[in-house]
Amino acid sequence: MVAPFMYDSASGNEARFVVIRKQEDRTIPMHWHSELELMYVLSGEQDVFVNGEKVTLLAGDGILLNSGDRHLIFPGNGTNRVNIIFSIDILDGTPGSHAVKRDLQERFDILDKTTLGWKGDGKAFLRNIMAFILRADDERGYDYEVRVRSGLFFILCLFGDERINPPSANPVVRPSRKADAKMEKVFTFIGEHYSDRVTLGMVASAVGYVPTYFSHVFKAFTGITFYDYLTSYRVMRAMYLLSSTSMSIAEIATRVGFRNVKTFDRAFKEHNDISPLRYRKQQQAGAKGRA
Repeated sequence: MVAPFMYDSASGNEARFVVIRKQEDRTIPMHWHSELELMYVLSGEQDVFVNGEKVTLLAGDGILLNSGDRHLIFPGNGTNRVNIIFSIDILDGTPGSHAVKRDLQERFDILDKTTLGWKGDGKAFLRNIMAFILRADDERGYDYEVRVRSGLFFILCLFGDERINPPSANPVVRPSRKADAKMEKVFTFIGEHYSDRVTLGMVASAVGYVPTYFSHVFKAFTGITFYDYLTSYRVMRAMYLLSSTSMSIAEIATRVGFRNVKTFDRAFKEHNDISPLRYRKQQQAGAKGRA
C-alpha cells in the first residue's frame, strides 16, 4: 500500500488534499468529516454504508462523499482502490467560488453519490481523470498540485451534472446538529470502552437516550445495528493487534472485548472470511515481502 501523502500548497494557506491508494483489509468505522472524499475502485468490489444505505462498488465505480456524509467501509473482496480527500475550498479563487461551492454541495445531496447509474461515456471520462491524477501522484513533478487540482475540478463537475449523474432516489436529509453531537459522543464512548463489557443500555445511558429509542436512532444514523457496529469495531482493532504485535490470539480476543477465543474467531471469520491466525500469517508474509 502506498503511504498517504498530505499535500500542502506552496502558500501554506490554501486547501490541502490527500491521495491514498489502498488494498483494503480492514473495517473503517463509522465517521464523517468536513472534507469531500472520492472513493474509486480499481479492482475487486467494495461495500460502503453511506447515510444508512449499503452501496456495492465494482471496478470502475466511484462514490463522492459530501461534507458530513456518515460512512463506514468494510473490508473489500480483492479490493484495490483510491481515496482522495479534499476540501471544497480548492475552488477558492475561481469566479463566483462562494456561490459555486454552495450550489455544488447542495447538488451532492440531491444527486446520486455513486457512478452506478452513469452511462459509459461518463464512466470512461472519470476513468481517464483518475488515470491522470494517479500518473501525477506517481511522478510528483513540479506541477503536481496543478495536475491533481485540475482533475478534482473535473470530478466536481461530473458529479454535479444531472446529465451525467442522475438525481438520487433517496436525497440526503441532514440530521440536526444535536443528533450529530450525540452520535459523536456514542462513537467516542465506543472507542474508549470497546474492550469492556459494553452493552446497548450502557451506551444509551451515557448519551442520555432510552435504550429502545437509542437502538432505533443508531440504526437510522448508521444503517446497521449497534451490536453489528460494536463487533466490526472490535474486529478492526483486533486486526491491528494481529499485524503489529506478538500478543497471542487469546490475549487479543480479551483485549478487544470478546468473551472468549471461540466467539472472537467466529466474528473475525464473518468479517474477513479467514481466521485470526491465518490473517496474522498473511500479514507476516506480506511484511517479509516488503522488507
